[in-house]
Amino acid sequence: MTGRSSPAKRPPRPWMALWYFSIALGFLLLALRAYLLGVRLSLVLLRFVIALGFAALGWVAWRAWRARRG
Repeated sequence: MTGRSSPAKRPPRPWMALWYFSIALGFLLLALRAYLLGVRLSLVLLRFVIALGFAALGWVAWRAWRARRG
């Protein structure tokens, strides 16, 4: 035995949620930059919707992590 715990026994970590939130922040900043540069509004809104999607994924991952923690 190597002393390592099996993947099922490892404590959950919030890294995936933080990863999704970081991607959402990046798309939000891209949308803001595009808006300030005068890019077509449809492209700005698309980036904003993508940011909302990644934020939603982060929220779901965060809630799942919190639920597993007990």
